Amino acid sequence: YNSSINGDYKLMIASDIISQLDAKDKKVEALKVASEAKAKYPKSQFIGNITNLENNIINPNLNISYDVQTQANKPIHVSVNAKNVNNLWIEIYEVADVSQFLKFVNDQYNNPFSKIKKKFVRKEQYQLINPKDYENHITSVEMKPVPAGLYVAKFFIDGKESEDFHFIASDIRAVYQSKKTDTPQIKIVSSDNGKPYPNAEIKLFQFNRQTTINPNNVTADKDGMFVLPTVTDRNYNSYLVQLDGGNNYTFLASERGGNYRTTSRDTESFSQI
Repeated sequence: YNSSINGDYKLMIASDIISQLDAKDKKVEALKVASEAKAKYPKSQFIGNITNLENNIINPNLNISYDVQTQANKPIHVSVNAKNVNNLWIEIYEVADVSQFLKFVNDQYNNPFSKIKKKFVRKEQYQLINPKDYENHITSVEMKPVPAGLYVAKFFIDGKESEDFHFIASDIRAVYQSKKTDTPQIKIVSSDNGKPYPNAEIKLFQFNRQTTINPNNVTADKDGMFVLPTVTDRNYNSYLVQLDGGNNYTFLASERGGNYRTTSRDTESFSQI
């Protein structure tokens, strides 16, 4: 590469050097090689390879991890893994229409963020660690508490609109009592102390990609237990459980064939500019 013989082939060598330096986390050195190569052979047909490798190092990217269901009126923890990012903004909106919320959750392509009827709650702003070393840095940020309800949010990277996501703030959880696939029994409990909600009036919104949303009303017994409808197909059936017609909801998902599971798993949303 450092020989006195010039030619486009040296950009191919430079590409290999940049890749190796990047793999060894020597990103500053890799960018120096890229800059020198582009300056020396600005009209080369191979310069695009150098530019792509350079962009992989300098472009900002961000990965957030959060709990899809969080407790109402308590701070919300968000884990952030970011590279080359100075600021993160999160705009939070409350959704009143259950049907629109579930359609967005199930199929964001055909039911995008822009089509949801929603009420703006606030914008959270965070300054992130960015030592200009082109490395990923993990930190955590805290979203302020929100009341019980259904929410969608959009985040911005250094002021540029990026991805959107959803979450539920709730005082309830749904937990197994029986895993029988024909008549699964579920108990509705407090997410704060695990105590059941006896004789609770519950609305179940059943949904999957193949069917429209189908609400059902059930009443829990004195121990807060209720039985889900029998699964009659082989689709992935999921439920949104609503307590007493209020703003407390919880997800209840099922595996293929009707093997139900409660869910409050972490989800991730990735973005790169």
